[in-house]
Order: sequence, then structure tokens, then C-alpha cells
Amino acid sequence: MLDEALNRLGELASEYAVSIAMRLLGAVIIYFIGRKIIKLLRKRLLRLDKLKNSHPTAQSFISSLASFLLSLVLVLTIVSILGLPMTSLLTLLGSAGLSIGLALQGGFSNLTGGIIILMFKPFSIGDFIDDGTNQGTVKEINIFYTELTTPDNRRIIIPNSAISNTTVINNTAEATRRVDISFNVAQDSDLDVVFSLLKGSISEDERILTDVAEPFVAVVGYGAGYLTLEYRVWCKRENFLSLKFDLQRKIPETLAANGIVIARPVFDVTVKNT
Repeated sequence: MLDEALNRLGELASEYAVSIAMRLLGAVIIYFIGRKIIKLLRKRLLRLDKLKNSHPTAQSFISSLASFLLSLVLVLTIVSILGLPMTSLLTLLGSAGLSIGLALQGGFSNLTGGIIILMFKPFSIGDFIDDGTNQGTVKEINIFYTELTTPDNRRIIIPNSAISNTTVINNTAEATRRVDISFNVAQDSDLDVVFSLLKGSISEDERILTDVAEPFVAVVGYGAGYLTLEYRVWCKRENFLSLKFDLQRKIPETLAANGIVIARPVFDVTVKNT
């Protein structure tokens, strides 16, 4: 009698183990097939005429949202294949509602931030932005985060809730930008010569847009033995950095070649013996 019971128990355990193994195998197969299908559907979604002709920011956001929803369906399908009772699972989730709500609070905030970015478009994919802490080119706007690439090719992931609730400088929103360069010259310098050089040969660079505004030169400050000058010109946004770097090299070279001394602040230091 005992032997029969043990044999029956062994058979049941073997059948249960086989059932579990088949369910796990089926779940793994469905997972990989599901991931392939999700990638395929995302590609097909991006090929739709309405979405293909929309703004890249909207394409990125909608594609990310579709991927999230399809992944959720895949998870629920796998749970069903594994035979986990959905009623018990929902009851467990309900009893842990407060904890889950707190855990998902950040996710909902990021989702809301992503919708705000999509609706009001403070920046778009391809813009170079600065949020006071990070700066870089916007590469992707997902439903939960925004991805930047820095000038030195680092990747920065910023939660949408953070970037949608802070001051963001969009450096490439406008077609033109102004280049401001400050420098010091000796106090006894001939300012007529300085102004003539800055508005003359230095301003002949073809990247400088004189039709937007004429080159501006003015004395904006002074100190012990020097005057502080500011030189302002306009250029296309794509030429901003290259023009600024070239002018910072060209201005002191041109002024020095014409006898104008680039001055540095002088400090008087008094040492007292005690």
C-alpha cells in the first residue's frame, strides 16, 4: 500500500515537473518570438505615411510608447503561459497598491514629462541643449527619458520629469547666433586703430553675417593699466564654434602685428612684515 502511494506520488511529481518544464520552454520561445514581432511592428509603424512625415520627436515618442505597450502585452502573455493565476496576481497587486503607486510615481512623472515635451516642443531631436547640468545633442526622446550625446561623444540619459521641469537653453533653436568675445588692451592703446582692425580685416570673414547686424566693438570696462573691449558678430548657428575659436586666435595675432598690446590684469601685492 505504501509502495503504491509512493509510486503514485513519484508519477505525479514527474508529470508536474514535465508540465513546468514545458511551460518554461513555451514561455522562453514566446518571449524571443514576441521580441522579434515587437521590433518588426515598430519598423512597420515608422513606415506609415502619417508617422513617416511627422516630426522626428513625435516618431521617437510614439515608437517608444508602442514598444512599451507591446512589451506589456508580451509579459501578460508569458504570465498566462506559465499558468500563474491572474486573479491571485491582481489581488496581490491590489494589496500592494500603495507601494506600487509610490514605485511607479517616478515613471508616471517621466511619462507626463515626455508628453509635455512632445506637445510644447521646447527642443527636438538634433537640437543642442543645456539644462544647467548637462549639455549635448538630443538623439532620442522616449516616453520615460531623453537621450543626449555630448560633444566628446558621451551618452547622457535624463528622466523626462527632470528635463521638463527645469530651465533648458536651446542653442540651436534659431538659425543665427551671436559670437561675443571680450579681451583687454593696454590703456594707452590707440582705440581708433583697434576699432578699425576689428571692423575691417577681422570682420572680412565670410562666416560673419553683416546683413543681420554690423560688427559691434565697444569699451565695456577698465582696470589698472588696461581697457576691456567686447567684439560682437553674427553667424549661422552651424558656424558658431568654428568662428569663435578662429576669432579668439585671429584677434590677438592681428592686434599684436599692428602694435596693439593685449593686456592682462595687474595686481599690486604688498607684503607686510609683522
